[in-house]
Amino acid sequence: MQRIFPASFDRSFPGHAVGVWLFAALTLFHFAISLVAVFNPYGGAVGADGIPVDSYGPAGAAAFLSLFSTMGLYLLAINVVGLVALLRYRSMIPFMALLYFSIKISDRVIDQYAPLPGRPASGELLTIGNGLILGYALVLALAFWPKRSQPTSHAA
Repeated sequence: MQRIFPASFDRSFPGHAVGVWLFAALTLFHFAISLVAVFNPYGGAVGADGIPVDSYGPAGAAAFLSLFSTMGLYLLAINVVGLVALLRYRSMIPFMALLYFSIKISDRVIDQYAPLPGRPASGELLTIGNGLILGYALVLALAFWPKRSQPTSHAA
């Protein structure tokens, strides 16, 4: 629990360095997705997610796109915190990885009970792959990796 909720945030990161790189890649990936959702909600909903927005009628489509854009704004805020963790407070990465993973699991649960019509199979594979990488990054962030000892030089 101390790794997820440290007493203070600083630049130390006790996890494996690969965990930082995976977290960085996923944060930038999610950052880009949230920008699309905010600034091009129609393209993101129809193109990337395969949602048949045009079949909702003008009022329904406008309401859906407004909600889609708002959701993107919330995700953008979370990803900005993820970028701050990467750039300034690395001890926060395990917490952020857990947050991202929790969001991904919650998304999968919601999708089981209220699936979006017309979601392409490629999006499903991307979501599953993203979740697996997030889980791996979380394990690497939480696992204890002892630092290698420096070889001692023997002065003659």
